[in-house]
Amino acid sequence: VPSSLGRLLQVSDMYLEDNALTGTIPESIATMSDLAELRMSQNELTGSVPPGLFRLSSLEALYLDQNSLNSTIPALEGYVKSTSA
Repeated sequence: VPSSLGRLLQVSDMYLEDNALTGTIPESIATMSDLAELRMSQNELTGSVPPGLFRLSSLEALYLDQNSLNSTIPALEGYVKSTSA
């Protein structure tokens, strides 16, 4: 997954499900201040979920299920409205 995704500052919804994406989720996604929904399910992502992703105040839904992520998702109360991992 390219770190250049973080340059898409005005994107509110990103649907990247079932695209055979590999590698890690770049920390730069946490700079996407308008991001409300991120769907990266059903890929081949590894590593941990960038902590900055959970600090996005605009994030309402996060879907990371069916990957090979090796980190735990922190308590999300008060962070996002819907998750799937």
